[in-house]
Amino acid sequence: MPDIVYVDVLILIVRIILPFVMILVAFKYRSFKNFLINTAFLFCISFVFSGIMLAVIIFLKPVNISYFSGFFYFDINPVYLFVLTVACYIIISIYKRIFHSKCPDKLIYKVYIKRNDAIAVLDGFVDSGNKLTEPFSGYPAAVCGLRQLKCLFTAEEYEMLKKNDLENSPRGFKLIPYNTVGKYGILKCFVPDEFICKKGGNVYKADEIVVALGDDEFMSRDFNIILPQNILFEKDESLIDAYCQHLKRERERF
Repeated sequence: MPDIVYVDVLILIVRIILPFVMILVAFKYRSFKNFLINTAFLFCISFVFSGIMLAVIIFLKPVNISYFSGFFYFDINPVYLFVLTVACYIIISIYKRIFHSKCPDKLIYKVYIKRNDAIAVLDGFVDSGNKLTEPFSGYPAAVCGLRQLKCLFTAEEYEMLKKNDLENSPRGFKLIPYNTVGKYGILKCFVPDEFICKKGGNVYKADEIVVALGDDEFMSRDFNIILPQNILFEKDESLIDAYCQHLKRERERF
């Protein structure tokens, strides 16, 4: 009897942990708020589905649906299953195209930002609405969340930047005023040692640019750094060679 109790407790623990693991695998960890929202949606959908199915079984008593040990079993004709699957795919595709249109691939770059001896690798989106510039140099600003650039800072610098104290910043940081619809504020920014973008087989270098630290929340699944509208790229053949050598070394490692 005690063994059965232990098994039941273990199953319960696994069932509690599993939804959180599923969310992390499916959506990755971007912020605690995002993680909680996704998890809440999963639980809500699961509860609603379970409630509807139990109601169908209790009141309609269908012969092709059964419930056993926490699972629903459906006896469906394969043809119906195929047709319904295709129909669901079409409906979801139309919905995503209308409400969740993906960023055009031509505007997405692989971005490499170097500061001191550290490099952050990001997915950048060229936003025509990003006209943010550093007021003294006039350099355009790319906007990225602090968490995405954590590897570029020492532990001391990162903690200082997390506090968002405008009077205390790591050495070399500047301030950029910004305004959006109904919102005004100031962002901290720095000039990277190197700012390199890769698109297809081409590698580009932006010499006159600053990186501003914005909010992680507004980033999309398709990108995690917003590139400025007027960013100027210079194609660098030496960078292409260096990048190919880097890929070759990575392949040799595996």
